[in-house]
Amino acid sequence: MGCGFVAAYCAMDLMIIVDSSGSVRDNQVLGVDNWNLTKIFVKEVISRGLNVGQHYDRVALIIFSNTAELRFAFNRYYSLDDILAAVDRLPFIGSVTNTSLALDLGREVFLDPMYGSRPNATHIMLLVTDLVEVPSLAWRNRFVDSVSLLNSTTDVQRFSGFLCFLKLNVV
Repeated sequence: MGCGFVAAYCAMDLMIIVDSSGSVRDNQVLGVDNWNLTKIFVKEVISRGLNVGQHYDRVALIIFSNTAELRFAFNRYYSLDDILAAVDRLPFIGSVTNTSLALDLGREVFLDPMYGSRPNATHIMLLVTDLVEVPSLAWRNRFVDSVSLLNSTTDVQRFSGFLCFLKLNVV
């Protein structure tokens, strides 16, 4: 049984949720911009781990601090270059951190077909954060079996390998 897209390929909808709160830049090393490093990480994950296209992998992205904003939905960009350019344009927000609000918005985007989420695609949510504020206990308990927290020592290559493993093993 396949995903119903391109033969022998199981498409993925990757929701990337990016922390843009003040703490991202509060503890940076002199001469290093943590916000730019965050955007570089996100672009590397997309470039190395996805085969972007309308019938292949799609990306949606949320940035958050005290509010959460859907910057682009799954049905907005179908080319790698367009997605990478959109990541480059992400603004730094600052302010306090509300991780649970962003995760709830991500869940809403996955559940509403208006945003291009496909029911037969593999759904993955990647939270990129400095973990100054972790998701609420209620949120973590609700999704304990399907959520993994990656920290800053997790490199792009390991995550990309995980995405490839998922695509090869989801049937």
